[in-house]
Amino acid sequence: AAPPHPPATPPRRAVGPARCPRRRAMESEEAVAEALLASLDVAAYEPEVVGVILEQMHRSARTLLSDARDLAAHRGSDQIEPRDVRKVDALAAEDGYSARPLPSREATLERAKIVNSAPLTLADGHGVLLPADERGKLSSRGYALEGGAPGGGDA
Repeated sequence: AAPPHPPATPPRRAVGPARCPRRRAMESEEAVAEALLASLDVAAYEPEVVGVILEQMHRSARTLLSDARDLAAHRGSDQIEPRDVRKVDALAAEDGYSARPLPSREATLERAKIVNSAPLTLADGHGVLLPADERGKLSSRGYALEGGAPGGGDA
């Protein structure tokens, strides 16, 4: 019997889990989530926890980058710069919407001591005036209305 003829084209390599770029990226992301759990000394967890962590990471990154893209567009650029991402993160932290942890109990008590040292004054006998400074605001940043209507006069 004659030996079989070699194929005209080389055989294609099978694309399995080790060769699929998307699969490698997922394994890499899972490794990051597992490293995060290990850094927090979490040894026992359900496998779904890794998926939940990855979902939260993606959601946070998507929100942050979407807001940074809007900020870049507002300043007239098509390109997101690191300052855009930092500014969006700082604004989110000031608004209390950031994933950053809350201030420590000690820091909160220290701020309370400063704010509570100032006496409250009566406002025309119908309540009290709260301090207007920014030092005592823990959960959101204050805002101020800017005067001036489009016609040049005050509203």
